[in-house]
Amino acid sequence: MTKNKTTKRESVFDMLSAALFAAALVVVFTVYGDFGHPWDEGFHEHYGNLIADYFLSMGSDTRVREFQNLAYYGGLFDGTVGLLTRALAMGPLFMDALDARHLITALTGLVCVSGVWVFARRLGGAEAGFWATLLLLVTPSFTGHMFFNPKDIPFATAMIWALYFAARAGEHLPKVPDRLALALGLAIGAAMGIRIGGVIVFVYLSLLLAMHFMWQRGHTDRLNFKENANALVHTIVVMIVPALVLTFALWPAIWDNPVHGALNAFEATRKFGLGVDILFDGEMINSLALPGNYLPLYFAVKLPEILLALIVIALPLSLLDLRRATQSGERFRAFAFAALLIAIFFPILYAIIGKSFHYDAIRHFLFILPPLCVLAGVELAQVRARLKQRSFLLSTAVGAAIMVGAALPAGEMVRLHPYEYVYYNALSGGAKGAQQRFELDYWAASYRDAALRLAALTAGAEKTYSVYVCAPIDSAARYLPARFRITERIEDADFLIAFTRWNCDARVDAPQVLSVVASGAKLSVVKDLRQGFTAKGEMLKTLWINSDTPRPNPSKP
Repeated sequence: MTKNKTTKRESVFDMLSAALFAAALVVVFTVYGDFGHPWDEGFHEHYGNLIADYFLSMGSDTRVREFQNLAYYGGLFDGTVGLLTRALAMGPLFMDALDARHLITALTGLVCVSGVWVFARRLGGAEAGFWATLLLLVTPSFTGHMFFNPKDIPFATAMIWALYFAARAGEHLPKVPDRLALALGLAIGAAMGIRIGGVIVFVYLSLLLAMHFMWQRGHTDRLNFKENANALVHTIVVMIVPALVLTFALWPAIWDNPVHGALNAFEATRKFGLGVDILFDGEMINSLALPGNYLPLYFAVKLPEILLALIVIALPLSLLDLRRATQSGERFRAFAFAALLIAIFFPILYAIIGKSFHYDAIRHFLFILPPLCVLAGVELAQVRARLKQRSFLLSTAVGAAIMVGAALPAGEMVRLHPYEYVYYNALSGGAKGAQQRFELDYWAASYRDAALRLAALTAGAEKTYSVYVCAPIDSAARYLPARFRITERIEDADFLIAFTRWNCDARVDAPQVLSVVASGAKLSVVKDLRQGFTAKGEMLKTLWINSDTPRPNPSKP
């Protein structure tokens, strides 16, 4: 009877998870066309097109080898998207290249969500899978990036699957089934093929392998040294070969010498330092001199309150579960908890202690959010199970409270749309309260609305207007009809489009004709310079990524 009840309960949560995923899929296909063309996406779009040109020209078009510093990034995702957008543009299901990019990126994010569900369900049951999935989907720092971030979202996707397969492999060490070793190798290759920093997975694997050897010392299932070594070498070969193939498959920039190129890429990214001023806790600081509380504070104000509360509870409980699983011989649970905790703590501690370079809030650490949600979902399910043994009503009340807590960031994402990624929780007063304290639209995603509204404002005029765009020109130019001319001299401009980052909007005193606001936070403005203006500070340099950026039909506003 108990078994049937348990099975029925798990089926209910599996259905809830399926409904949640289906709803997310509907949302993706409904809103993917609402998002702008953020700063970094322009680089990756162009990089992907260069990779596509390289393959379609049979290697004769070699511009991909020289495109800025992106030659140090694997082209697995960018190249795949570049080829797919070409195919979609030519096929019967014609799609605009940017819309296709956003749809593919969002679907990749859902693959990450599915990885979170699979991991949490296997570790903590169907209820854990549901809670982990829900928590990730209502985390705006993940979902907001999911539509247009071609680096961090695909990387997070590869990493959570690599963690899951690593935990599964740990369960079988040293004789890992070939299919499992192959899956792990493909996940690692996907991570390194997107960002060479995916090599960090080998650090995780080394720690898990050390855990295995310690395990053998205290258990009777040890093998002799020769059998152990042969099995381990076999597993490593089966894992490494697909990992290397996938890493280099769409990275033509280093094909001349893949090993040397990969080492150079790793060294370049390790030493990469962009000395940019960033807004942090009300002060402008340089990204090369970040304070030790940079990441902890940003995580504290960027994550939803409900997730923060669950993390505070889940982390110590996970350490206890790791200890219990190790003592009781539950290999998968032990390796799973170890993998998740390593994946959460190691990158953050390394960044703080090693003073690694990062900026743009927690963008570079989005890959930590999926394992955080897995742990939070697993521990929440276990806490509710314990409470249910004492009081069904109390367990139900906790579940209801979690749903209410999840509804809060979900509602705020609706209010922020399509700028979910600028979300801040109540600790900072929301996005409006974070204004002038933390970075908001650091990628100029709001330039889409600014440009479209400027085009509508001047509709019907039979003249060409000159526009000066603060920093990323492509983010605005893509939405300005051909009757607008981009100028790189503000003195020649009729209008200024500027975001609030670096106070770019306040560096020119001129009539403001419109502003883009999300949930009370001002993201960008358009100013009319035709009657003159007063410079209140040095203007930022304009930046073209691709001067051939597609423009709308000139007959349309």
